[in-house]
Amino acid sequence: MSARAALAPAERRFLALSAMLFALAVALLAYSWQALAPRPVGVIEGLGFLAFSLFAIFCGFRHPDFGYVSFDRVAQFGALLMLDPANAAAVNMLASFLYPWQRLRQGEPVPLVLASALGNAAMMGLVILVGGLVYLGLAGELPLGALDNRTLLPLLGMAVVAHVLNDLLMALLQYARGQRARRGIDNFAFSIEMLSFVVAALFAVIWARGTLLEATLFTAVLCLGMWQLRHLGLLRLQLESLVDQRTRDLRRKSDQLEQLTLTDELTGLRNRRFAELRLEEEVEGARRRGEGLCVALGDLDHFKAINDEHSHAAGDEALRRVATSFHSHTRREDVVARYGGEEFIFLFPGLALDDAATTCERLRAAIEALNLRDVDSRLSLSVSFGVAEWQGEAATDLLRRADRALYAAKNAGRNRVERAARGSAAPVDTLGGAGLAP
Repeated sequence: MSARAALAPAERRFLALSAMLFALAVALLAYSWQALAPRPVGVIEGLGFLAFSLFAIFCGFRHPDFGYVSFDRVAQFGALLMLDPANAAAVNMLASFLYPWQRLRQGEPVPLVLASALGNAAMMGLVILVGGLVYLGLAGELPLGALDNRTLLPLLGMAVVAHVLNDLLMALLQYARGQRARRGIDNFAFSIEMLSFVVAALFAVIWARGTLLEATLFTAVLCLGMWQLRHLGLLRLQLESLVDQRTRDLRRKSDQLEQLTLTDELTGLRNRRFAELRLEEEVEGARRRGEGLCVALGDLDHFKAINDEHSHAAGDEALRRVATSFHSHTRREDVVARYGGEEFIFLFPGLALDDAATTCERLRAAIEALNLRDVDSRLSLSVSFGVAEWQGEAATDLLRRADRALYAAKNAGRNRVERAARGSAAPVDTLGGAGLAP
């Protein structure tokens, strides 16, 4: 999508909702500054928290199942526990607003980047403000100076409320953008969130109780750890992507092998195994839908003599030409398969016996007229058919009746179509070159 492309309706909804939530967060932030009267934050201190928050966001990675995974909660709630909800919300809102603009280098349109920036900033501001107010309401101390029984409940309440509110706002924004929101509590995301809150509390305590050197060293180690976690996360995603690609390749090759096992190598038609499996399916489908089904067996006449007198190479080419002719003279929903040697099987779903017999006569005539002079000037072919209509019996019984009709066609002189009589193993009605026999 180019930078100048118009936003889709869902993206316009996303931008409008993000702007409204951002306005709400700014209004609550202004109210909190007046109501809480926080201490002023110096420029160096504010820039330090801003840089730490941007770094924590940068150290995340986009997971295909869990969205963007990072330890930005460490910076967000570390700032809250060291400063206050209003100042922490302001610093982290600014960081969350600034970070998405790097997407412009990837060609993302400005309105969509703006929507993401406003939405992210609004979420962070509201989550930190509400989480901080819950923390203060449960008698949490600011700045946090120790981890003990008195601070456990305020920290836990802040963490749970912040996590739930974050998920609700994320689901709302995803819905506005036309994306599917994650349902329920995800254990992976929840674990990352809770661990981040614990680290944020340690971060605040060490800066409150430790020396400047100790706090600086802890922050450096924390940043290094987040950096390494980013690389480990990206490496894991690369490995998962590689495994997924290998799995898709193996599945594709497996499908290809499966197709090979169901395809006749010489003619390119389906083979006997496929035909028998499909016949079972068609019989069940005919029984379920109450529709007609016919099966025909076709056998090339005197084909052994063709191999003996004209060579096996000529016989193979003849089989390929016959297969092409069969395929071109049948419907898309029909099944044509090589049943073995010079014998072929045909499945005609939805056809009555007369229509199936007429189709077989058309196939017989096409083979009789097949021009094989370029293969051998003396070569000519004919084919005999036996066709049977399904009468509610099992697939094997239907196939057996078609086979008996084929034998009848052979015994009656070949190059003809025999239809199996209904309810009898004896075939009746012969189609020859001149059509229906009396």
